Amino acid sequence: MALFRFSVLPALCLTILRCASAPASTAPASAASADRGAILRADEEFARFAQERGVADAFAVYAAEGATILPNGGNPVRGREAVRALFASSSGTVLTWKPFAAEVSRSGDLGYTLGTYESRSTDA
Repeated sequence: MALFRFSVLPALCLTILRCASAPASTAPASAASADRGAILRADEEFARFAQERGVADAFAVYAAEGATILPNGGNPVRGREAVRALFASSSGTVLTWKPFAAEVSRSGDLGYTLGTYESRSTDA
């Protein structure tokens, strides 16, 4: 069983944007908490989708149009379709992803998750 590692966690490449209408200084703390919860839920949905439908399809559905993946030892792969193709070329890849924390910028327009993952190949 081959093990694939990427220098950036795949889900970190899923940039979740929210247009904030209020300046950062007036945004209530409860909004930031709600945003963190929403990002965690989206990332958990991504992980389930990857398990059920495959990694390539999960990135095709959840990645931002301008997503970038940094393959270990390779050049950056830019764009949703290129990211999907990267994972499609690794048929038999199984991704296990468990997000455990999320952060949101003060302006509310950028968020990310942290978690643990394993990417392995079922191909012999």
